[in-house]
Amino acid sequence: MPGACGYPRTSIMSRPYYQDDLVTLHHGDCLEVLAQLPTASVDAVVCDPPYGLDAVYVGRPTKWGNPFQVVREGGFWTVVDNNGVDYREPTTGWADKDYAVAKAVSLFAMDVQLGLAPYPIDEIRGKDLACFCPLDRPCHADVLLYMANRGDA
Repeated sequence: MPGACGYPRTSIMSRPYYQDDLVTLHHGDCLEVLAQLPTASVDAVVCDPPYGLDAVYVGRPTKWGNPFQVVREGGFWTVVDNNGVDYREPTTGWADKDYAVAKAVSLFAMDVQLGLAPYPIDEIRGKDLACFCPLDRPCHADVLLYMANRGDA
């Protein structure tokens, strides 16, 4: 049965995969494992899609990666591109990270739609795309999917 990202689910082990005094490792579908762990008990999640899939990874540092990064500065969130240009709005930045994420994706969409960046859209037409954005947030991969599959990219 496919997981939330469309990848095959692995069974959850009833006990940790590895454990010592400093770390506990679990092996399985990260969404299933996390659902079984106590709230706020996880410091890091490391996950990797299975190899051999025909998905194209579009995150950084690939040619498909969004050059607009969300960064925290002085208690506020802002968007900075790979040339160091700061797209801060308002002048202090956003208190809510979600606004900065939406701005980064909209700037990426503008670059792609106006042809300001050389993204060879034909290379990803009909492909599955993979990145590490949360499923419930805006993602530049959604922009790439739309542009690649709308027929006139």
